[in-house]
Parts: sequence; C-alpha cells; structure tokens
Amino acid sequence: MKEKKIGRTIILIAFAIILCSSKGIWFLTEKYFDAANYENRQLATRPVLTIDNYGTFANEYTAYFNDNLQFRNKLVTLNSLVDYFVFDQSASKDVTKGEDGWLFYNETLSDYQGTNLYTEETLESIKNDVLATQGYFNDKGIEFVIFIGPNKNTIYGEYMPSYIEMNSEQSRVQQMVDYLKENTDVKIIFPVEELQDVKEEHPELKQYFKLDTHWNYMGGYWASKPLLRELGVEPIEFNDLNYYQINKPDFSWNGYDEAKMLGLANILDSDINYQISNDVIETITYDGFVPDNQDAFSGLSRVYSSAQDNRKVFFSRDSFGEAITPYIAASFSEMYSIHHGSMKRSQIDEEQPDIFIFEAVERSDFRGCFNYINWAE
Repeated sequence: MKEKKIGRTIILIAFAIILCSSKGIWFLTEKYFDAANYENRQLATRPVLTIDNYGTFANEYTAYFNDNLQFRNKLVTLNSLVDYFVFDQSASKDVTKGEDGWLFYNETLSDYQGTNLYTEETLESIKNDVLATQGYFNDKGIEFVIFIGPNKNTIYGEYMPSYIEMNSEQSRVQQMVDYLKENTDVKIIFPVEELQDVKEEHPELKQYFKLDTHWNYMGGYWASKPLLRELGVEPIEFNDLNYYQINKPDFSWNGYDEAKMLGLANILDSDINYQISNDVIETITYDGFVPDNQDAFSGLSRVYSSAQDNRKVFFSRDSFGEAITPYIAASFSEMYSIHHGSMKRSQIDEEQPDIFIFEAVERSDFRGCFNYINWAE
C-alpha cells in the first residue's frame, strides 16, 4: 500500500512539473510559435464560475483548456501529419480527405449525399418568399436574379472517398431550383451543367481549389457566363482571355481554408488558381478591395469598369461572390457589392440599382433567406 501511495505521488509530481515547465517554456518562447486560430469556429474563452453555471463550469473550463493549450497548433499539426500521411485520413471533423489531394468540407456532405432534401411544405414556403421578394423589386423597377454557386463536391465528386455514397440523384438545391423554375418565373441560375461541361471539355483547367472550400477565378469565369446571359449580356469569350496559373488563394487573409482546418497550412500550401485578364477587366477599379481586406469582405465595395452597359448592379454576396466579381464588373459600368451579413434594405433605396443579384453557395440553408422582410432594415 505504501508503495502505491509513493507511486501516485511521483506521478502527480511529474504531471505538475510537466504542466509548470510547459507554461514556463511557453512564456519564454510564445512569440516564436504560431497561435492563430485556423479552425472554422470560435475557440472557447475562459469561463467565470457563477451561481448560474456551476453545473457546467467543469465542461466549459475543459473546453477552454483544450482550445488554449500551450503549443496547441504544433500538437494539432503533428497529429494531422500522422493522420494525413500515415493513415491517409483527415484529423479534422470539418474536413474529409478525398483522392489525389482534394479536400472537402464536411458541411457539404449532406448536400452531396442527398440526405437533407426539403419537404414539399418547405419548398412552398421558399417559393412564397421568392415571389414576395420578386414583387418587392418589381414595385421598384429592379430586376431580381438569384445565383447559387455549386459546392466543390457537386462538380468534382469523382474525388470524394468511395465510402461516401450518394443516396439521392437530386441534391437539395437542385430540388429547390427545379421547383422554383416550375412554379415561378424568377430568374435563378445554378450552373452545375455548365461547370461540368467545362470540366469535360477542358480537363486541364481546375475550377475549384483542392485545399479550399471555394472555386477559383477560373471557376468564377465559367460560372458567371450563364448569369450574364440571363441578364442580356454577352460574356467575354474564353479565347479573348489572357490567363496563367498561379499559387495564390482568393483571400490573402484566409488562405487555403481546408488546409488550415487540418492545421497543415504551412505544409499543404500549393494549389491552383489563375490570373485572368483582358482589355475590359484591366479597366476595373475597386473602392474597397475584398481579396486583400477582410473588412471590405464583411462590408461593401464599389466596383467600376469601362463597360458600355450603364445598368447599375447591386450584388448581395457571400465568399463565393468574389471569384465572379471581375466578370460582372467587366460587363457593367458600376456594381455595389456587399456581404449578406452587412446588407440592409435601406441601401437598396439609397443605391437605386437596375439589377439586384442575390448570390449564395449551395451549402447554405435557403429557408427564409430569400424573403426581403428578413433582411435588415
């Protein structure tokens, strides 16, 4: 019994030494280690014990401790390296490792598998939202258009792991798009067929990042073409573009987000994007440049070009909107671009646009988002 007590004491002392020494080492070396948050969530903050949370305090503190452990990023990277290169799997609950170096965002799996289809009642509710908003814009003399960017695995599903099976031939968004086309005359673009056709015709071109949730500027170009045609504009022909391949993410402040979710941003740091230009694209000017400025991304930017079409575009967007911005801007002389989270209905009256484009990515939940009543005043 005495030996057991001595053994436990030694273990406790050793554990205390490890904890204290790690804190001391961290204090001396913290500035040399990366402590940024690369996860797609807010890290836990230190909880304060109160009468209201005494029952959950232990769990809250454990979450805080795990999220703020010294050398956490290095430990996460080490774990991810072993999982990625040794066991051929992802260490992140947010990311699935596919074939040939492709990473996929787990939030899109239910869309890919078709396990989250809308009910008939929900489709009817979305239809009513769309019709209400269409009437709102019709009263103002504004053309209303919906544009939905496909998830990466919708276009490059052949790189998904074989164990993730599709349970439906129709995705939730395709179900919604078909329903709206059958029951309304709203202009809605979901360019799946167009991007898949390009993939077949130009297999040398990659339209999405392997290491990021987004499409790149090449994908943005091809996706913008059916949108522009819907607006009565003839897009720039592919043969009239100058392009070359670069290893650069769309957002300098975000980088390759799926690689960051894995904690491997410093290792998986090479991907395919494109620098694309032509005479009109070269004339584009930005007042608030989204790719280099997170504040501009969250807020608004104005974009101008030498295009002869003087209709003003109000572009309500998410992160997928950035890669199609140059091609819309090259077709219209002025565009007011703002993130959904910052948009207000009063801005529509202030700007008095001719066209309102509501852009969102496929993985979004579209229940309630199309109804202008739900937008901030």
